[in-house]
Amino acid sequence: MKKLPDPQAFQLLKKAGIPLPKQLFTLNLREAENFAEKIGYPCIIKLSSPQLVHKTEGGWVKQVASQEELKKEFRRMLKARFRQKAILVQERLKGIELLAGLKRDEQFGPVLVFGLGGVWVEVLKDISMRLIPVTRKDIQEMISETKCFRLLKGFRGFKADLKKLEDCLLKLSSLAKKEKILELDINPLFANQKGVWAADVRIIYKG
Repeated sequence: MKKLPDPQAFQLLKKAGIPLPKQLFTLNLREAENFAEKIGYPCIIKLSSPQLVHKTEGGWVKQVASQEELKKEFRRMLKARFRQKAILVQERLKGIELLAGLKRDEQFGPVLVFGLGGVWVEVLKDISMRLIPVTRKDIQEMISETKCFRLLKGFRGFKADLKKLEDCLLKLSSLAKKEKILELDINPLFANQKGVWAADVRIIYKG
């Protein structure tokens, strides 16, 4: 089992039609500065490497509010001793942080997973699952089973685009056809009234 490098993992999502934030992988500080200027501050900077499993726990995901902060974090991440590393500069997204993924059950086959994401995954365990293949109705039922559904359908002025969320989960389920993929986790998957975006992804494959 191997972890697919993040640039390739994001490319796989893009080919499947899953929306991504505005982002750039680079090891060049000038490129990073120019891109951050283009997307605007504050933005997110992340260290990427197949050796890194939980980026946030190691302090490898940072929000930066200025060019000076970007320079400081970029240089710190450049010094990190990881193989095949890259640094990701990404627009800051707003919305509910969700989780979406695939896993393979030895007995039943591919499973689609959905629930509340971000730092709350381990604490709240607000997760719903379905065997693949799935229909749009299956996905609607999945979403409605979660506690976060109350937030998604409308709460205190916030509302997610449920149709785009359903579209995203359908496209994600189609990746189960790629038998080399053993696990796929999108966390966080940001959702708001304008759509959904896969802000981070981890893919484990046979290799």
